[in-house]
Amino acid sequence: AVIWPSVPLTVDKKFTGTAFGVITSVQNIGLALFPLLIASIYKASGNSYIPNVEFFLMSCAGLGVFIGLLLNRLDRRNGGKLNGITSDDESRADTGFANVEDEYFSP
Repeated sequence: AVIWPSVPLTVDKKFTGTAFGVITSVQNIGLALFPLLIASIYKASGNSYIPNVEFFLMSCAGLGVFIGLLLNRLDRRNGGKLNGITSDDESRADTGFANVEDEYFSP
């Protein structure tokens, strides 16, 4: 869920749709394979979740924290685009919707 808003900030406008498609594909592959992996760990552990399945899930969480910290570090080195704060006018100007409210909703 965290990756979706960062796509328009990091990918060229002409590749945004492709980037969303790649992210969706990778997510669906993970959703398909993860339960199979958990089931194989469960079966290899003698039909017991604890400790092997729990260790696997904790290692996935640790890996996620590590990758998040790494992304923050890389973002800081490259200008802080992902953690930057923009005003509402700046963000609409970047997307080309700066005057939509004036054009359609003015009295």
